[in-house]
Amino acid sequence: MGVRFFRRGKTRAFWVPTISNVAAPTAAEIAAGTELTSGISDISGFSTGQDFIGVPDLSSEVTATVPGEVTMDDSSLKIYFDSATNPLRTTLAPGTIGNVVFIDYKPSGSIVATDKVDVYPAQVGSTPKERDMGSTAAQWTAMIAITAKPREDVAVV
Repeated sequence: MGVRFFRRGKTRAFWVPTISNVAAPTAAEIAAGTELTSGISDISGFSTGQDFIGVPDLSSEVTATVPGEVTMDDSSLKIYFDSATNPLRTTLAPGTIGNVVFIDYKPSGSIVATDKVDVYPAQVGSTPKERDMGSTAAQWTAMIAITAKPREDVAVV
């Protein structure tokens, strides 16, 4: 059994505008994206579910099930404002289409062939600003729609 880990400091996130094959992203495609890691204060969603369909038949009193549609949780990235410029608000502008890519266990360095990543084809929805008077840093949220079946633990080529 491997060593358990604390996700902060070990997982990185990227916005990658173009990936030709989400089942086999290239290191160059990911390098052409924007790393989001240091701007993210919270992550929500980015997980899939599976509905099951009952398939009763007259020969049994048990209703068996078969896998049905794959569902995606509502997803979002909470991001810090920058006091001078906000390039991530441009990168993640509403309507922008691309891919959210996560890599675990690689806190730094270039993404290379054989690294394992999770790829979520996505479109940015709204980007509401958060306003409060508490002792918190200024933040906004990128609401992310998952637009196709994500690929998890795929090897970079």
